[in-house]
Amino acid sequence: MGLEDIRKLKREAGIPKAKKFYQMPKVSKKRQKRMAEDNRPEDVKLDEWFEAIRKKLVGVCQCGCGQPSQKKDDTFYRASICHIFPKAYFKSVATHPLNYVELAFFGGCHTTFDLMGVERWVNMACFDDIKAKVLEMEPYLTPEEKSRKFYKNLMELVNTKD
Repeated sequence: MGLEDIRKLKREAGIPKAKKFYQMPKVSKKRQKRMAEDNRPEDVKLDEWFEAIRKKLVGVCQCGCGQPSQKKDDTFYRASICHIFPKAYFKSVATHPLNYVELAFFGGCHTTFDLMGVERWVNMACFDDIKAKVLEMEPYLTPEEKSRKFYKNLMELVNTKD
């Protein structure tokens, strides 16, 4: 370090340093990478998801009615796979491996599940399973999805019912 370097340091000593500015990215680098890798159309991802879930089905409605589901029916097996978080509104978990409950379609259980509202889910035999799956998927939801009334009602039930 020479004399000029010392003089330069003394001159710059009174000048405040420029503040560093960091702005939080809207999408994390990890999520950007995942989104870039999986840029297939939604219907293709959904088809693959239904096929993967079909392998997990047991063939009996989980609501407690004991009716057979449509697991073995190649035409209607998708009707027995009921999304916990509706795929139209919760795109981040639409194809999550835990976002389903096996319900009989022809007995009306799937339709009833979709129409009755989350408040009545606690009366179903599969509510403990739903509760565990919801807690597992919760970190994957976006802030926009978490602001929905459906999510708030469901989390209220999950957190209060033991």
